[in-house]
Amino acid sequence: MKNLILLICIIACSAVYAAPKKKPSSIEPVKVYIAPILNHAQLNALPEWPTDRRTENAVLKKIAEIRKTMRSTLMSSNCANSVVVVEDSQQPSIRVSITLKSVTLTNNTLEIPLQVEIEHIPDGTIKSYMMSSSVTVSKPASDHKKPFIIRLFTEYHDRFPYTSIISAFCTY
Repeated sequence: MKNLILLICIIACSAVYAAPKKKPSSIEPVKVYIAPILNHAQLNALPEWPTDRRTENAVLKKIAEIRKTMRSTLMSSNCANSVVVVEDSQQPSIRVSITLKSVTLTNNTLEIPLQVEIEHIPDGTIKSYMMSSSVTVSKPASDHKKPFIIRLFTEYHDRFPYTSIISAFCTY
């Protein structure tokens, strides 16, 4: 009889007890604006700089694509759940600016020092980082379909320090 009463009490108590409900997270994602790449590098001073407009535009497009790739890399990074990429007009909390400072091409190695500024807009603080990004591409035989300068900047785009820059502001 005691066992039956105990069993009824256990069943009654477990039926009445409800697990506490989890409140939805009220933390707003950080709004990040990635500014267009600023070019202070005087790329047209490179000895391999293209003279035809079509090739020059292809190289400049590779540089402009760095911003797009930075955005997609951010959205697939570890901090993707806590950030949202916005345009400048959408009141970002963090503004990331990348400036190509100079350029050198020595023995098929392209080196472009970068200045990365991460501005925390609510309190006005700015963290500034200097980085160097370089790539080496071997010159092909003259029958190669892509011009050397396009191959060089394609490789530069692919090896750009996206994750280093993202980690600098994901931990801001």
